[in-house]
Amino acid sequence: MKSENIKFKGWNTILERMSKPCSINEFPLRTQWHILDLLQWSGLFDKKGIEIYEGDICQTWFLGIKSEIVVVVKRHGSFWHKDLKRETYSNLHGTAKPYRKDNPFKKYYEVIGNIYENKDLL
Repeated sequence: MKSENIKFKGWNTILERMSKPCSINEFPLRTQWHILDLLQWSGLFDKKGIEIYEGDICQTWFLGIKSEIVVVVKRHGSFWHKDLKRETYSNLHGTAKPYRKDNPFKKYYEVIGNIYENKDLL
């Protein structure tokens, strides 16, 4: 994995707003890390080409029909989705090929929010 593929965005717990995605080295030097929740990019894109980050809330699709709403989490060093109804986890990458927009995986996920700004979706 190339270091430019490792991106983060951060939730400022004081200002309650999300930073723009960037590499860890691109965060401003004066970043107050103790008030920032870092969210790593999974390396995957959703059906609209949007990057999927940990903490994202996604609508899943199966055979072209809306299915469960899941939250992307980092567990055991990899990315998983947590099914909110069943309280189960599934490996997010599976057979997906990260860092490629043409990945067939993307047709199954659509980012609809995140755990900070869209708590009503949980």
